[in-house]
Amino acid sequence: KQWYQRRVRGEQARPTFCILLTSILFKKSSKTLFKLLNILTAGKFKDIPIKTGRLQELITASSKMTIVNCCLDMNFHTNRILASPKLSRKTLSIKSLAESEVDSSETANDFKEVPAHKTYDSMLTESKSLSDHELLSQATVEHTTAAKIVALIEIANRNGPDCKVNGDTVDERIENHYRTIEGDWLALRCCAGFLNKTVDSLAPSVSAVIVSGRSLSLGVYGQPEVLIEGPLHPRLLEEILHKNVRHQSLLHAALQQEFLIYIAELLVDHPELFKGIMMIRVGHMIHVMQSMGVENEMPLESLPPHQLSKKIRLMLANSNDFSKNGSWQKHRLISGTLGRVPEDFSSRVWLILQHQNIRFTSEGTQLGSHDTLNTKVSEPLFAMKIERFLNTFSSHNVRYFAIELLHLLASVIERNPEVILVEEFPVQHFIELSKVNVEESLEDVSKKFISCMIKNEFVKIDNVHNCIVS
Repeated sequence: KQWYQRRVRGEQARPTFCILLTSILFKKSSKTLFKLLNILTAGKFKDIPIKTGRLQELITASSKMTIVNCCLDMNFHTNRILASPKLSRKTLSIKSLAESEVDSSETANDFKEVPAHKTYDSMLTESKSLSDHELLSQATVEHTTAAKIVALIEIANRNGPDCKVNGDTVDERIENHYRTIEGDWLALRCCAGFLNKTVDSLAPSVSAVIVSGRSLSLGVYGQPEVLIEGPLHPRLLEEILHKNVRHQSLLHAALQQEFLIYIAELLVDHPELFKGIMMIRVGHMIHVMQSMGVENEMPLESLPPHQLSKKIRLMLANSNDFSKNGSWQKHRLISGTLGRVPEDFSSRVWLILQHQNIRFTSEGTQLGSHDTLNTKVSEPLFAMKIERFLNTFSSHNVRYFAIELLHLLASVIERNPEVILVEEFPVQHFIELSKVNVEESLEDVSKKFISCMIKNEFVKIDNVHNCIVS
């Protein structure tokens, strides 16, 4: 009990421990081990409540933890549990984030971080241009690298997964590499995507997103996405990943699983990072992080898990801060791609729709005054209706211009209630007529919107140019 209180002082959530049960432990001290298991399953020890279950199911609700290369000794005493020295590389346990940040070199499976400046897309393009002989030569080099795995995948695409390379099928070779890879995270993710590997208990991460009042979409940026608006059976989730996402990108089939786990953890621990985001589009999040990459920096897909998780958190923390984004173009890119809207956006749109009978249209979809019936401005349902309308814009820049336009219209109507807009307002057509530029400031964009409204008779009052809000 004293050890527990000393180690978890200040923690906000439940600490989680992983106990590795092996046959050796039962042979050495079966009575002591059974005694320990009885106490754990009883649900309480020395006034400390205990909840047992699978690690994957408990981890999202626990204190922030990182998997490292150590495990607990099973010598049990009535008032303490002693930690043993580190065991072999494959053993598993839990270490607090505070300790792991002190020595970031300790990571899952003790993988080495190998510099890799080539992206997956560039390797894929390069492999497609190689002849069969060149591919075979690259696929049989001694060391396992991402380029070698991509070459094997390209051989499978050309000749089928049962094609043999030096006596083994491509499937068998990639499976063998998957089990032995050390240091190349891109290679590992490519193998996992090719072999249809799925993280155990991924469904709780989906549930965490849904419970937060948000929807979720899986799919590569710019390609068809699968919308998830309710809890899914693990088998159905696996089908989406390995039929829909894998068909678009082998890498994303593995990478989006990692993102989903980290997003769920952040939603539990730091919900403020997701303010204004009603739909979490995993493919879009990956795209915006790749777009923010610095030259000669290790690509996103090559980062080790602890760095990837940290990068996601920093990106979300900075995405709504214009001063950290540096330019209007970058700010619109990030916020538009993430689908983030201003904090009071729903109430501003509600004001417009309540002011008069109006329909905003885009790509056959509309958001109109009828959407305010039988609902309230504070309800997630109304915010989701706005989100679905904004998702009809294929360009993230146009999407964010639409947000700025609606916010401006609400400010105009609030200051001048006599302003009447046209009953049908084609948003994308209006933005094209305005000839706004992504590099322009919000004030310049607002002036162009006002000018366009007057010139093209989208509004029935002449002095509306005095209603610009900075």
